[in-house]
Amino acid sequence: EQALRLLEFRMNVLGALSESPAKTNNAVAQYISVNYPDRVSKLIISHSFMQFRVSSIMFCEHDYLLHKIGATAELKATSVLPFIYSDDFIKIPNNVVSFIEIMAHKSPSISLKSYRQQINALREFNSVNFASLIKTPTLIIAGELDKLAPLKDSQDLYSKIENSKLVIMNGAHVPMWETPDKYIDVIVQFFIE
Repeated sequence: EQALRLLEFRMNVLGALSESPAKTNNAVAQYISVNYPDRVSKLIISHSFMQFRVSSIMFCEHDYLLHKIGATAELKATSVLPFIYSDDFIKIPNNVVSFIEIMAHKSPSISLKSYRQQINALREFNSVNFASLIKTPTLIIAGELDKLAPLKDSQDLYSKIENSKLVIMNGAHVPMWETPDKYIDVIVQFFIE
């Protein structure tokens, strides 16, 4: 029951963070686990990195510009889809239509100024030198086809964090949307262990 409550909380937080154009939650989680280990009993790092890639920064810059110019939902959705979803997911017409509808009804959760600050923070983030200091039991979830945080990034994190488990999921950058049942099962199992 406690694991389910934790998962519900995590999914609510995940939903809130999904509204944000750039996500720094994994970077922040790594930092908190090292600097405040007594406050973190378990850590989940999902589709993440130790250092942001140039291609990922370019993606964020592109997304930022789409928001800045007030691009249509269809333009935003079709610009973002190939980077965050797998081809198998995108080739199902209903998935694309649904994503466009979500984008059409989504209002920005942060200001452009805050988005710019997030991008700048991600540019500077680098846990290469401190990831090995994470002692918290850690679940690392990676999408096998992730273009923004490639599988190698998660494998590198896994090799640095001693008490970690790596789960590779079908799909790309958002396995929680492509394979939600498996994603939830993996997290619940981790909380129960």
